[in-house]
Amino acid sequence: NFMERVICIAEIGLNWFGDIKLAKEMISLSKDCGADIVKFQLYRPKEILGINSPYLKDAERGVPTEAQARELKEYADLIEIEWCASVFHPGLVDLTEELGVKRYKIASRSVKDLELLKRINETKKPVIMSVGMSDDAEISRAMCALRDVDDISLLYCVCLYPTNVGAINLDQLDKIRTRFQTRVGFSSHCPKIAPTLAAVARGATVIEHHVCMHRISRLGCDIPSSLNFKEFKKLIGYIRDMEQLNG
Repeated sequence: NFMERVICIAEIGLNWFGDIKLAKEMISLSKDCGADIVKFQLYRPKEILGINSPYLKDAERGVPTEAQARELKEYADLIEIEWCASVFHPGLVDLTEELGVKRYKIASRSVKDLELLKRINETKKPVIMSVGMSDDAEISRAMCALRDVDDISLLYCVCLYPTNVGAINLDQLDKIRTRFQTRVGFSSHCPKIAPTLAAVARGATVIEHHVCMHRISRLGCDIPSSLNFKEFKKLIGYIRDMEQLNG
């Protein structure tokens, strides 16, 4: 009665600051830590954030161009770690399909975007969807839009950046699993590893964490919500040990 193997996602997100050499180093470090997947974000920053957003500058340098996405996917393939992206616009699914992604990540903010979900549904590829901003009705509509996808995992997440431990309610994992009869996971914005380990102990089979080189907040908006690679490696080591436990 061993635990199901947990899919561990290193969310590089915006934390490579548009420096392709740094992004490749972070992909390598994620692999060294034992991550299964490295994840980036693909969207049009002005359209998603608006021109007055304090996060616009971080997003404009941290969202890969098509050429950069291609180069990063090729590098991940080369060192044999899965490359994935949260896609925020239906039109960008053509790019990820061309790149040959194995699965799709749907961000909390996109659960209501039925046009995007229908486009992803056409691919029939596995989906990991964060549901941090959604009620049951919205999740149900999203699942309906993804009706041809056989493999869906729903991730509990708290949309506070960074998240304090006290704001995390892991009872939600059981509620989501019971209500939607899916695999569940945890997308953490907490710069500590304990909540993620607790989530795994409660049956999370996918975990996602922002990762960074150094947790110096002036570097970028996602940094305070991230683990450094030393912390991330420790987290994955503990998860792999937990998988070996009986019962």
